[in-house]
Amino acid sequence: DLQYHGPKILIKWPNDIYVVENINWCNNQDVSSTLLQQNIIGKLAGVLVRCRLVDSNHVELLIGCGINAFNELPTICLERVLIESHPCNKRPTFSIAKLISLVVSYIERIITRIYNPNSNYDLGWVLHLYTKCWIHTNQKVQLYVNPTLSENNPGVIDQQHSTDTNTYRIVGLDNYGYLLVEDICTGIRHKLHPDGNSMDMMRGLIITK
Repeated sequence: DLQYHGPKILIKWPNDIYVVENINWCNNQDVSSTLLQQNIIGKLAGVLVRCRLVDSNHVELLIGCGINAFNELPTICLERVLIESHPCNKRPTFSIAKLISLVVSYIERIITRIYNPNSNYDLGWVLHLYTKCWIHTNQKVQLYVNPTLSENNPGVIDQQHSTDTNTYRIVGLDNYGYLLVEDICTGIRHKLHPDGNSMDMMRGLIITK
């Protein structure tokens, strides 16, 4: 979280980073797509991660991160966020080199904490940190299922237990990063795989691919 009042940087599941004007709406029981859209300023960054299991003791991670540092158009840049979030006399300056070093340093710190055998941090802590910083708390969404997909495919909600309205509330993530949604009428929860669904955040839609 930024230390000063102003725009906040939050995550859009699974890998986009947005700037929002006001996060007080996250405390609402139900967050509509209209309310969400009213508070979004623009997309700031995106992240792609490729994971490969080398053997039972080694994992390779290839992390790519693109951040809009200085270009104010067509969306918003980090420099503008810092200007609007800090008093004039405490406004920080940064360079691309400093930004890269900070990002790499934070990633290294998280990985070190997880894999330190004497640490209390684990993947559950990472998931908690992720959802603490995301944009979807209590968001209501409409889910559209492709009828040609098998019910056994990851990310496809079992239509037998779905309501006709297909209205759900986002309630979190499971231990594998699947999005957890809850049927507003029945209370039944389902998992959605990032690779099996497309999320239109502005319209409050989740569409199975």
